[in-house]
Amino acid sequence: MTLDLLRGLMLAAVGVNACCLLGSRHSRNTVTIVSTVLMTAAMIDVSFALLGIPPLAWTCLLLAWSMLCAAALRRRTANTATPTSTHAGNHQLHHLLGLIVLGGQLAGHPAAATAVRTGAHSHSSSLLLAVVVAGAAAYTLWSLALLLHTRQPRSERGALASMSAMTVCMGLMPFL
Repeated sequence: MTLDLLRGLMLAAVGVNACCLLGSRHSRNTVTIVSTVLMTAAMIDVSFALLGIPPLAWTCLLLAWSMLCAAALRRRTANTATPTSTHAGNHQLHHLLGLIVLGGQLAGHPAAATAVRTGAHSHSSSLLLAVVVAGAAAYTLWSLALLLHTRQPRSERGALASMSAMTVCMGLMPFL
């Protein structure tokens, strides 16, 4: 029952995040739209097995997309360092780091952990869990700090709050 409640809260946060990011005039671009679609698809697929893609495959896809976008962002911000592009770049960086945290959390998903344990030592997934929990905690604290200490439009504040909620819900799931 508690797992179903966390899953429901996580999926509600996914919907809020998608609406906030797609409705934002400040941060809506191709990278954000594709990232949001990938994140939403991964979370729904892992929750309901609609597409049947394994969690580790989602992890690889999310990490590859994050690294590709981060490289493009780095190249673009190196050429134009105006205050507006820096703010947009920071928001995109936060979103891309969220995808990396989500990828780590999916790698620690029970279905992925079972696949890892069949070919590795039984304690190897516990180290992964500790690293993922630490990364998720740091990301959540950063998101909350941005939410509380920066002036941003409502849509971006909603995205920060919903990404924090998703990260916390997914972070609690392995312990139930």
